[in-house]
Amino acid sequence: MSLTSGALRHLPGIGPEREKRLRASGIRTWDDLLRERPGHLPGLGITDRLHDAVQQSREALNARDLGALTGLLARADHWRLLHDFAAEATYLDIETTGQQQAEITVVVCLHRGELHTFVQGENLDMLLDLLDDTRLLVTFNGASFDLPQIVDYFHIPPLTLPHIDLRW
Repeated sequence: MSLTSGALRHLPGIGPEREKRLRASGIRTWDDLLRERPGHLPGLGITDRLHDAVQQSREALNARDLGALTGLLARADHWRLLHDFAAEATYLDIETTGQQQAEITVVVCLHRGELHTFVQGENLDMLLDLLDDTRLLVTFNGASFDLPQIVDYFHIPPLTLPHIDLRW
């Protein structure tokens, strides 16, 4: 079973509370949800809209379309993608001077099983090449800190690659 197919909160009519009720009743995946008889689901019917949303999610997963999946899934469920895409992910962390106008001093990435260290004044500019070769970026607090720092440091547009921020 794919952990990604256990993401339910992005589907129409399912929020955190309804998700808890569904899981308590044994519904843990998209397939479980579609197998249920209408009226059996706690406060939720299988509508065309719900069925279409499950189908869209399934198609994105089967196509390994990370852009679509990170756009579809609730941010709280992005971690589930790691089950299916861990080998394709690039894990990134940065260190800065920590001052008001902080400068990046070091960036470390685990990219395709290989550790890369980028140091200011040595090879930091090579980070952009690695990011160009990244299918899925994984950070902790990267959306709030690491990525804005990289964008500011290199004077580039915001990064648009699929991103999982494990803090959220």
